[in-house]
Amino acid sequence: MLFVVTVWVLCYFPINSFSEGRPAHTLQLGFERDIPFIPFFVVFYVMAYLVVVMPYFVVRDIRDYRRAVAAYLFIILISSAVYILYPVKAARPEISGHGIFLDIIALVYLVAKPYNLFPSLHVSLSAISSMVCLKHNKAIGYSLILLVFLISLSTLFVKQHYLADIISAAVLAFISYYMFLSKKIV
Repeated sequence: MLFVVTVWVLCYFPINSFSEGRPAHTLQLGFERDIPFIPFFVVFYVMAYLVVVMPYFVVRDIRDYRRAVAAYLFIILISSAVYILYPVKAARPEISGHGIFLDIIALVYLVAKPYNLFPSLHVSLSAISSMVCLKHNKAIGYSLILLVFLISLSTLFVKQHYLADIISAAVLAFISYYMFLSKKIV
């Protein structure tokens, strides 16, 4: 898992910096402007980092673990290529006021520039994690699926992603699962 995190860091942050100032697309649909900014949902947004590492604790079969690593790497590399070829920028709200949730969102906004959106790595990596875990432990897998749903919503409510980012991420996660792990999810 350390290798996956290293690849993610080496891809995500340089591409995010590279994208700054480049012409970027917006995938925001009209109704998405009306989605409220709900700072509390940053809790679920941050939980994605925990969800992503769950296979390390759940998967006991080394072959499946290696396949899961390959699935993660596939998602990261495909996403990185899309970020370079088709940059998308998020319209973020101004953060005014203080409080734990707003402070965490301000930190997220500071660390991650508003690029590298389509597809959402928060959603795709959390989704592949839940599918991998479901294969090995139903209770944990189903719990993670619920969390993936909340993480997906959080990306909208903290204004980090658009609906297209979420849908493309889910599709990418399913493709990756199919390619590297199994044709049977449940």
